[in-house]
Amino acid sequence: MEEIRYKSSDNSPEIVLSPDGNILIRGRGFMQNSTDIPQKISDWIDEYIKDPDDTTCLILAYEYLNSFNTMMLTGFLRKLLTVLELNKNLKVKWYYEEGDNDILERGENISLALKIPFEFIKVR
Repeated sequence: MEEIRYKSSDNSPEIVLSPDGNILIRGRGFMQNSTDIPQKISDWIDEYIKDPDDTTCLILAYEYLNSFNTMMLTGFLRKLLTVLELNKNLKVKWYYEEGDNDILERGENISLALKIPFEFIKVR
């Protein structure tokens, strides 16, 4: 299994999918359903969850998150719940800028909806 990296742009976040269980999504989530990136990420996760690392750590640091990206992220997280069924660890770290209540609340809502405890980390 190979590591996948996407550089950030004005509309899309930086994405790093590492077979060692470290997943990073950082930046602006304006991306629309007009790219093949969401399908490639979904395919990578499907392959990863066949033999996940003992601990999967998802680091999320959004500056902005539109509804399409929220749906996409929620779908990825649902798939990653499989690691828990395999008695492995899943850690989600949600970074948000101090005062950015929209991003904080979005993370809290996703955490509650999926019943996954997030670690919320405020940055300045």
